[in-house]
Amino acid sequence: MMDTAAETKSNPSLGKDREMGEGGASAEAQRDGSTPVSAMRRLWAATTYEPLFLLHSIAFYATMTMTESLISDKSCLVTLGKPEEICRDLYNHPHDAIEVQQVASKYQGIVPLAESFVSVFLLLYIGPFSDRYGRKPFLYLSLAMRTLNVLILFFASAFIYSPIELTVVCTSALCSGTRSDH
Repeated sequence: MMDTAAETKSNPSLGKDREMGEGGASAEAQRDGSTPVSAMRRLWAATTYEPLFLLHSIAFYATMTMTESLISDKSCLVTLGKPEEICRDLYNHPHDAIEVQQVASKYQGIVPLAESFVSVFLLLYIGPFSDRYGRKPFLYLSLAMRTLNVLILFFASAFIYSPIELTVVCTSALCSGTRSDH
């Protein structure tokens, strides 16, 4: 019969198998009480605000650019009913470009108004909650809402002939209350 230390030395995977407890959890994880919930708690505690702000800023400016482009495209194609050939080449159609810019600017003026309205309403509630629970939950909420905003923008661009009002109101009202750049 071989010594278990020599056996483990010749085949390291045997040592790992012996360390595994019931349900596949390692002995070390069982000793320190590590569960998926406690691992998430450690991750939550280790997360600082700076990476969350960075991720939110990147997502905010990316969606801002996407929203402006989508509003211009939908203004031309849906609201004004111009053919795709003209909408894709507005540079060579200056009269149509002016008309599209006028319609798009109206909708781009609605976006800050909708964002401000929802923000003012939500700030009445978010302030006391962040005093009680901290800023982190609202930063995570903001990232989740921004992710949902990207998905809405994706579907709005995939279904380009959907109403522009739905796109503008959904995206601006959805993410305005959790923006960190106000």
